[in-house]
Amino acid sequence: MIEITIGILGLLIAWFTYKKTFLDKPKEEIEHFTVQFRATQTTSLKVRNDLIKLSQWVFHRKWSHVPRLN
Repeated sequence: MIEITIGILGLLIAWFTYKKTFLDKPKEEIEHFTVQFRATQTTSLKVRNDLIKLSQWVFHRKWSHVPRLN
């Protein structure tokens, strides 16, 4: 009887360990991915805005000497 109880407890512990290791969602990895995505998104938006400002400045400098036709 004790052997059966030990076997059942062993199976329960093995199933719980398997479930926690392989079946649960990786919370830390998801949090890290979210933080990394937000950081790169912020950097990407900043670079995009800087490029827009630069292109507007270059366009203005390139065409500022050309007389306008009215």
